[in-house]
Amino acid sequence: ALSVWRPIQYSPGYVALADALERYVSSEATAMMKMPFSLGDAEKVRKLVVGSGFRNVRIRLDIDMVRFSSSEEFIRRQVASSPLAGFVSQVDANAWAALLEDFNMRMDTYIDDDGLAFPIEAYLAVAYK
Repeated sequence: ALSVWRPIQYSPGYVALADALERYVSSEATAMMKMPFSLGDAEKVRKLVVGSGFRNVRIRLDIDMVRFSSSEEFIRRQVASSPLAGFVSQVDANAWAALLEDFNMRMDTYIDDDGLAFPIEAYLAVAYK
């Protein structure tokens, strides 16, 4: 089994984060944020799996929810668990505050009493060798 995220546009929280990184951090940080979404084409995934000698390949669309207690927690975890930390650590407090405000404005409809929740889509490939 293999799971890959669909293109970033199918995950509004990551789109908003990538856009905020572009505005307040750097284009390099934005490119880094988008990288995990770069294998989001079902047919490319199928070709890679078949090309690796697997058969009976089935690909299924999977839609889940990402949930965090706040937008800030989501962003801090994304930054801390990735190479983004090096980029974000170089911004000052004003840029960090502006990044959070920008993200919150874009994600307003995904914030409820329990925090931040937004959909994320992936392809799940199952095959046999």
